[in-house]
Amino acid sequence: MNLFTKRMAGFCMSLLLLCGLAVDSHAFAQGATNSPAPVTGVVKDAQGMPVVGVAVIENGTTNGVTTDVDGRFSISVSGDAVLEIRALGYKW
Repeated sequence: MNLFTKRMAGFCMSLLLLCGLAVDSHAFAQGATNSPAPVTGVVKDAQGMPVVGVAVIENGTTNGVTTDVDGRFSISVSGDAVLEIRALGYKW
């Protein structure tokens, strides 16, 4: 496994864990899976550096945002949403 692949694996796992916990905890607290849920987070690479300009999209919709210069994003999604992450220069 080359260095790029290792970095991407770390990046993907960190982001999925962060987003998954935010969506799941809000949906559980509200008691309904389809109510709007705010999701905020920071996209970082395997070295912990913020990634700028990453698209964070609610899968199956046109609802999406991009990360700011600090890698931060905030998006309101349905409680059962799946987030899709797209970034130029990264291959999943």
